[in-house]
Amino acid sequence: MKLFILVFSVIFLFSCQKESNQQQKNTGFKKQENIVLKKDSSINSKKPIGSKESKPEIECKEIKGVMLHGEECLISSTSLEKVYEEIADKSLVTDAEFLLKKLPENEVSEKIGKNGIISITYKPSPDKIDIEMFYEGGITEIHLIKQKKNVKRQIVYNAD
Repeated sequence: MKLFILVFSVIFLFSCQKESNQQQKNTGFKKQENIVLKKDSSINSKKPIGSKESKPEIECKEIKGVMLHGEECLISSTSLEKVYEEIADKSLVTDAEFLLKKLPENEVSEKIGKNGIISITYKPSPDKIDIEMFYEGGITEIHLIKQKKNVKRQIVYNAD
């Protein structure tokens, strides 16, 4: 009789644990968290001897959510224009080749119609630039925010 109770209780415990794990998997919700990714130590924040210009220091953290992911970086001693040029020139976002070569001064929406991109909208202001890349299956958002001598760069990929 004791053996029967022991076996039954072990089976019961394992079935409850399995149900609990399945319920967690079926919810589809993930906790949003920010994780520090890197501090680019290869970039020297001090002026090299004989140089007139210092290279910016970059600190990034990952952005995660239920249907989004991306990164947020703080780039020291730079301008909005330089950060934008780096995004376009170094393809820091998917389909960067469709970005305008120069930042527009006024709000602009460019129709693309290639690679699943519907359009790209630019919303510049003196200390902030918002860029939205509209896809058939989601949106990529680029936010550049001037903070004194630094620029905060957010690149977020959102699924529909």
